[in-house]
Amino acid sequence: MKPLYDVLMEIKVRPELYLGKPSLERLYAFINGYLYCATLNNYGYDNCLDGFNKYIADVYHIKTSHNWSRIIEFYSTSDDEAFKKFYKHLNNYIKKRKKDILE
Repeated sequence: MKPLYDVLMEIKVRPELYLGKPSLERLYAFINGYLYCATLNNYGYDNCLDGFNKYIADVYHIKTSHNWSRIIEFYSTSDDEAFKKFYKHLNNYIKKRKKDILE
């Protein structure tokens, strides 16, 4: 099973192939299914989204228990914009994680 990050990068390039259209709601459902399958089948995998929900809540100064996809959607004017914002946030989050590890 491919690492989640690799799959997300494939989806970024060709969202129609995996999701039907660029949609954060569909991407969120895909990710949950992917992680469920990985857990169910005891695949060793690196979930690049561990801590991502807290990161998004902090970025948008949210104190509620909404998931990252709902927060991003709320601050977007369209599904396409929300989809693009996810990848921008993911990129920033991965950079932050790498920086935190090196410190």
